[in-house]
Amino acid sequence: MVDDVLPPVSIAPSSAGASSRMPTSPLEDSMEEVSMTFAEHVERKSKALNQRKVVAPPGSRAMQHIERIEKLDELMKLLEHPQHAQLETLNQKMQTLLQRSPSPHLDELLEAAGHDPVRCDVVLRHTLVQAQRAQNTELASSAVQSLEMLHKEKGAEVSAGLNTASAIASFSTDPTQKQAMRQLYYQTIVHLQSGNAMLDALLNSFGSVHFNQGLRTLQRALSDDLAARSSSIPRRALQKILASLQDAGNISQTLTASKILLKRLGGKLPDVNFSPLELTRRLLNLSGNGAYLRDLQNLSRDVAGQQPHHQVLFLSGLVPLVYHLPLGLWRDDKSKNRQMALNLLRTVISEYAAHEPRATLSQPRAAL
Repeated sequence: MVDDVLPPVSIAPSSAGASSRMPTSPLEDSMEEVSMTFAEHVERKSKALNQRKVVAPPGSRAMQHIERIEKLDELMKLLEHPQHAQLETLNQKMQTLLQRSPSPHLDELLEAAGHDPVRCDVVLRHTLVQAQRAQNTELASSAVQSLEMLHKEKGAEVSAGLNTASAIASFSTDPTQKQAMRQLYYQTIVHLQSGNAMLDALLNSFGSVHFNQGLRTLQRALSDDLAARSSSIPRRALQKILASLQDAGNISQTLTASKILLKRLGGKLPDVNFSPLELTRRLLNLSGNGAYLRDLQNLSRDVAGQQPHHQVLFLSGLVPLVYHLPLGLWRDDKSKNRQMALNLLRTVISEYAAHEPRATLSQPRAAL
């Protein structure tokens, strides 16, 4: 299996990446790009081929088509199950759609490819090669127009899917899990550009059992995206996200500490129905978005109920968890924001303790 990233074909300017040159001859240039970019993908595994372009000898057009189809087949194996890639089946569905009049909308193209922009890109390119091979200029033209539309609207997602295909393939052979991981990347990295959102989505989708494996996969995916010829989002944003995740593996310690705290509270409080996973996700939100009084109030009520004494017990146990949250996950001035959150937490504890048994705090204060 190939190990590095496959940069996207430059069909149209990506919505988030660097500007691309429109090919002067779309039918030829776009597929030449497929050949070259996949060659670069393999070159990074075998150093001897570095920066060498794949150029077939004159008179071997049929062989070029075969090679291009094989490369697309290999890419589809990364995106789906390595033994059960459905490229030919998807290609037949796409051909039927492209031969329809009027031309299909983008939503229809995406639906035909399982609602995944990168899979849609690969299937359309496969259809284009098959059309060129059969000298079906009408189908080839329709495929190019569809590729241009796809890259105009979903260029960043296509780039992300291609750049991270190898990393995500190392996470699972299950195509459903691969697509779930790609969708997570699209939503939290391409759209939100947030490491905290990525961690929260990872915990929500894959739980604590697969958290560390998923985190390593996504860190590698981010590195591959950053190293790609056309990154999905600006490189500076990728660098910032990667830096924020340097010690994110310590979230597993937060999960463990949350479990210990909730178990201890369970012996003292009547109804503690909060899970360690839920508590960890709430703490991630606190570090990423800033500490607000209302959030601490809501969290203490959700975990410990309405009794002030119970809330004091919970909030007191929360102090070390907040302190030991990975520093990189705090927003902006990280040390300062963590300290301000701790100060607010201690203030809340003092106010609850001072007003027992009737604890009523003042109006929510400004965010940190």
